[in-house]
Amino acid sequence: MRAGWKCQAPGCTAHGRRGGVRLYAEHIVERRDGGAPLDPANGQALCPKHHSEKTARERAKRMGQRPA
Repeated sequence: MRAGWKCQAPGCTAHGRRGGVRLYAEHIVERRDGGAPLDPANGQALCPKHHSEKTARERAKRMGQRPA
């Protein structure tokens, strides 16, 4: 795994292989927001906590709201 089996959120210590944490491979700029679907530079690995937080932020931005 390109991210070294680690969550790529700044300061996060979650580890997919040694820590048994599931990592989500996801787009930095979501596809529906114009992100390149197949560009490796538009990808990152996030732990469940950071994946959920980012998804909520991006959804709120699209809807013109502040994240909860």
